[in-house]
Amino acid sequence: MTSPTTLHSAKGTGLELASIIVALSGHSPVVDGPLAPSGVGASGRCVVFRSLLVASGVPMLVGPVQVCGLDFASGGLRMIDVLPHVGAVVAADDNERVVRLLRTLKAELDRRSREYSLVGADSIVSYRAITGQTDEPRLLLMLDGYPAFRTEYEAGAGRSAWYAVFNRLLAVGRTRGIHIVLRADRRCNGAVA
Repeated sequence: MTSPTTLHSAKGTGLELASIIVALSGHSPVVDGPLAPSGVGASGRCVVFRSLLVASGVPMLVGPVQVCGLDFASGGLRMIDVLPHVGAVVAADDNERVVRLLRTLKAELDRRSREYSLVGADSIVSYRAITGQTDEPRLLLMLDGYPAFRTEYEAGAGRSAWYAVFNRLLAVGRTRGIHIVLRADRRCNGAVA
């Protein structure tokens, strides 16, 4: 399974991270996998998150995109709730809605896996080409505060099954057009910086 240590990671200064976003068309979520911006305070993680969010609202880049969020950090994702391509941002303390969102993404992954298999498509790109359904949206889950999410769901009572669902989304979701962007603090000698 994919873990945050094996994710494509974007680190550096805000300017370097902004450059990564400018070159985002070169980052293939299908080939390169999830993006996990990390770093210490004022290193540009917010620049990456906000730039990805804005870029996801421009359908000519990758086709239609629907965004949802899990905010296990400072509540900064709440501001994206008003954008037209954002479905919902769920706060960490709302376990019922967190589980509902993960259940919805799992059901969508299962649906897409069945449908893509029926037409012989190995990715959202080939599915769109084979079926002509160019409006099949990519789904982008933005998770702010991955370490807190992991702490709450990896071994939490009654929650570990949902952490397994999340890991499945990380591992196989990208080929089905379900992408995850994680945001976390950089770890320095085992401590969060």
